Amino acid sequence: MLVLNSASITNHAVAQNEERGRIIAENARLHEQLLTQARHAGVVEERQRLAGEIHDTLAQGLTGIIAQLAAAEHVRHDPARLSRHLELAQSLARANLAEARRSVRALRPGQLEQANLPEALAELVREWSGRLGIAAEFRETGGPCRVTGEVETVLFRVAQEALSNVEKHSGAGKANVTLTCLDDAVLLDVHDDGTGFDPGAEYEGYGLPGMRRRLAGVGGTLTVESAAGYGTTLNASVPLR
Repeated sequence: MLVLNSASITNHAVAQNEERGRIIAENARLHEQLLTQARHAGVVEERQRLAGEIHDTLAQGLTGIIAQLAAAEHVRHDPARLSRHLELAQSLARANLAEARRSVRALRPGQLEQANLPEALAELVREWSGRLGIAAEFRETGGPCRVTGEVETVLFRVAQEALSNVEKHSGAGKANVTLTCLDDAVLLDVHDDGTGFDPGAEYEGYGLPGMRRRLAGVGGTLTVESAAGYGTTLNASVPLR
């Protein structure tokens, strides 16, 4: 009887372990699926952004060039008017070339081409502080950051947007940007001592949904801590796998 009870207990324990293993494996599969979906959503959003820029700038500019060349064709026997239309076409072509280059550069910030993420953030904070006359400090804590170029780009863009919010909405006298590199995650905190706001309310122009979408594309999250008169802290967290 004792042997039978021991065998039953053993079989039950084995069954429980197998069930736990199955649940863990299923959770891992679902987590990976959610990350894939988030990345896909981020790719779609970036394509939509580029499509909007092409429509708003490049397509309109090319239409203008075609219009100037068509007008030049109609006045080809009038040197002065012909020259004027050709000059306008050349000017539009140069402007559109600059816009095309800017759109390509926007895929990865220029600051990250010659520097790593901490260096690029430090320069961003120095430039922002010098331009606005608002005291600002960048700090790096934890170990060295070893993240992908995609994560670097997302965190840099989030820092840019967060500082833009401080400039436009907070009335702050000081801001701090902190990059923390842990074994399993990288954290970006942007704090200001401004007027604060209610994070639960809907605000136009704060860019919070865009920041959340960018972070979701790399499996990250954004939290906001703020209250009227107590400043604001934005925390971006991206897990490292």
